[in-house]
Amino acid sequence: MVRRASLRKYQKEISILRQAWIQQFSFVENISKDNFKEVTEEKFFEIVRTGFSSKRKLLAGNLANKYGKDVVAHAFSAVGIEPKARAETVHLNEWLKLSKTLGARSKPHLKN
Repeated sequence: MVRRASLRKYQKEISILRQAWIQQFSFVENISKDNFKEVTEEKFFEIVRTGFSSKRKLLAGNLANKYGKDVVAHAFSAVGIEPKARAETVHLNEWLKLSKTLGARSKPHLKN
């Protein structure tokens, strides 16, 4: 069992992690079927899962592992996402646009 006193020194870190978790999942409550006319739900959530796959990493790096650096850079530019964005800072409409852009690729990037 962890003592309360030992947790006090980590209050700042706990607060940051809690806020990041709330931000990660807060966009999910506003999803409507109308958003999935141009991209499937499966593809959307696959891209979101990939974006959140590594903690404390940039979104571009997480997605580049699957789609390639150039493809992700082009998609970010087309959608208007900052290159240094983290997954938890991207809004629902940006995730939808990003999934449409990346979902248009027929084959994912194969890493050698």
